[in-house]
Amino acid sequence: MPACVINEKAQNSALANMLTINNCELLHIKTKYGTALGGMQSWYPIEWQRRSGCGPTTASLIFWYLAQTRKEYKSLCRFDASEKEGFSNLMCDVWQHVKPGFRGLNKISMMTEGVKSYALMCGVNMQCNVLEVPAAQSSRPQTSEMTAFLLDAISNNLPVAFLNLSNGKLKNLDGWHWVTIVGINPENGTALMYDQGRQVIIDIDLWLQTTLVGGGFVVFR
Repeated sequence: MPACVINEKAQNSALANMLTINNCELLHIKTKYGTALGGMQSWYPIEWQRRSGCGPTTASLIFWYLAQTRKEYKSLCRFDASEKEGFSNLMCDVWQHVKPGFRGLNKISMMTEGVKSYALMCGVNMQCNVLEVPAAQSSRPQTSEMTAFLLDAISNNLPVAFLNLSNGKLKNLDGWHWVTIVGINPENGTALMYDQGRQVIIDIDLWLQTTLVGGGFVVFR
């Protein structure tokens, strides 16, 4: 299906003051139906992969961005992933390392270990910066800490893998799901994410305050 942006006028207004990674268009993937904004787990060939593949799809998108923007990371993708076929091939490669379990890729550690394993296979010594958001309210980072973490990544042209185990009061965010954050607006607490071929603006501050189970953020460096 072609990419879908709901209420385009409102989104364009919200994007006006959004700090984003330098080249979001590098994550726009051509399909025979149009352009997808990021990858889609439905491109996996096997039903279980299509059901549980949001984590490796997110990792694949970030690997593809790093491969295009940093020459020392070029080996992270051996395909032309600017089109669906090449990106799908990358997804299948990444799946062998960033591999969901019975409950999906439901732990930050599953992402970081898989990312490092895949990168090492490609000859890259990848590190991961992590900000976990526990289920317990008292143990969660402050809004300022989360914002600083996201700002640091985006300012350094690094997309962020975001694990949302519970969407709280957000209506435009799926629970038990990984997405890619590509922008942050610290003035109003919103973030721009790519999810299933479309861009969505979410209230990341509201998520932090209302998520029931938590999740977290991972930056590949």
